[in-house]
Formats: sequence, structure tokens, C-alpha cells
Amino acid sequence: MSRVHSAVPSNTRPDGDVILYPTEQEVRKLGCCICGMPASAHHIIGCGDRGVGMKSKHMAPLCPRHHNQGNYRESVHAGHEGWEDEHGRQVDFVVRTREALGYPRLPLDVDGEPIL
Repeated sequence: MSRVHSAVPSNTRPDGDVILYPTEQEVRKLGCCICGMPASAHHIIGCGDRGVGMKSKHMAPLCPRHHNQGNYRESVHAGHEGWEDEHGRQVDFVVRTREALGYPRLPLDVDGEPIL
């Protein structure tokens, strides 16, 4: 069995697919996905891929205002439901981030939604 060696984090799914993940440094270089300002890598909330208290490998770039310093509808960490009502689903920003960095698309479920 051959092994996949990569400089980026990866995960092998039960079906054998290897999923590559962007690094935080790559994500930060893109600028905030809402306003374009300098950003940090936001690990999306509620995707369940790492368990309680663990950082998700699924990231999108967010500036301080849209990450953790704004109000309920501005900052994802002030309340991700309100933030998503205002800006869109976190998973959609993950998909756009991966596309912008040239990473392969995530596999889709039967409804056409990305599998995280």
C-alpha cells in the first residue's frame, strides 16, 4: 500500500479518499472573505470533524471584526447563527477558500452538500 506524503495536513476517509487541507498560513494570505482586510484563519464552528474542543481543519480567512471582535451579526464568534444569517454559511466560505487556493473540491453528499 502506498503512502501519501504531503507538506499539508491530510485525512484519509473510510472510503479511501485522501483529503488535503490548506494550512493556516495559506488561508491568512487570502484576506478576509467578507471585506478583504488582513485576516486570521477561522476554524469553522459546528462541523464536527474533530470533536468537542478540537479545532476544525476546515478554515476560512476572517479579519478581527468578522472573526471575534464584532457584534452578533458581524463576528462569527459572537454568534455563528446570526453571522451566517448576515453573510452566508461557513461551509460555503470553506469551499470558496479551497477553490481560491487551488485545493481539490470536497466530496459531496446525496444532496450536493460538501462532506466535512
